[in-house]
Amino acid sequence: IGDVKLLFATLFANFVLSTMMTVWSTAPFIKNRLYLNSIMGTVSAVTRGMMILGLFLCLEPSVCFVGIATLCGGCIVYAGQILYHRILFPGLHARLKDFSFSSIVEIISSGIWNTISSVGYLLTSNMDLVICNLFIDATAMGVLSLSHTIPSLINTLNETIAGAFTPSLIIDYAQKKTDSIIRTVKSSAKIISVICSIPLSFLLVYGMEFYGLWQPTVDTKILYGLSVVVVFGRIFFTGMQPLFSIFTVVNKVRPNAIVNILNGCASILVMFLLLKFTDLGVFAIASASVVCCFVKNMFFVIPFSAKYLGLKYTSFYSVLWPSLACTGILVVWGFVLKHIYSPTGWLGLILSGVVFACVGLCLNGIVVLNKEERKALMQLIAKKLQRN
Repeated sequence: IGDVKLLFATLFANFVLSTMMTVWSTAPFIKNRLYLNSIMGTVSAVTRGMMILGLFLCLEPSVCFVGIATLCGGCIVYAGQILYHRILFPGLHARLKDFSFSSIVEIISSGIWNTISSVGYLLTSNMDLVICNLFIDATAMGVLSLSHTIPSLINTLNETIAGAFTPSLIIDYAQKKTDSIIRTVKSSAKIISVICSIPLSFLLVYGMEFYGLWQPTVDTKILYGLSVVVVFGRIFFTGMQPLFSIFTVVNKVRPNAIVNILNGCASILVMFLLLKFTDLGVFAIASASVVCCFVKNMFFVIPFSAKYLGLKYTSFYSVLWPSLACTGILVVWGFVLKHIYSPTGWLGLILSGVVFACVGLCLNGIVVLNKEERKALMQLIAKKLQRN
């Protein structure tokens, strides 16, 4: 019990520190140098991993080691944030005469609506497991949870790449450069589609082989089928991730939060209806949120992100085609490669993945990107490799 108390104490201390240090984390974002946060995050993760390993090797194993390592890793990040702030903004100081009560109210209001929006995402993405456990069984919930694992990692990659373009969108909006915002959104949609369609298409082509090796005790067909259902929406909307940032950029988080809540409630309602009136079982639960998110993206996110920028409702529907084109190209290429060589073990699957990714990246780059966008992508990769 003492170890558990210490674990919660260290995790709570880390939470309090992270809340207090949020204001210091904005410097790399404002300067559009987000890679600095990535560097500090990497150092923190390595330190946390080494501490956990060292503590377990040198001392009697205890669950509190995880909390201690997390707190130490967090302190490294917080120290780095203060250092970045002093380096990037050496002359920036808080002054009482600059205090604006109206700005504080606006920030708090936006924060509250962002919290409400997160509740909507929670209803959409996490309640399916609870409902599956309650209305089907724990085994089905476990299979559904496994089917979300790889798509969730792909979604994290998508959000990470899209986040790199957010500072540019904010700067352009502040300078009222609407044309530049349009170019950034459409170019970033292509680049994100080129990159993120690779793991997405690989899962579609080699999913049966991957799940057969990773989870040999689970019904591979059901697990693969659920994954296909989960990633279905991402086939259309991989490249539209920057559009979600538009609502924050123009501070229209309230309507976005309301729609997310309604979408989450609609998703749960559709789950119940499908479970009651169909025999789809766990597939009914997996497909409900996909259908609702498809409707939300098509009829709210795409048109209203354009409206809030003063553009036509149809201005951003063109961001759909890079996702579809990249996925279609890679799926065809994947089945050709699979026909030539069908892997039966981890080594063969990894080698197939490397060949698939390298050739697929080149194909997408040639077909989808123009000359300037290919140059920008190569510069982005080169800078990333140099920083690493």
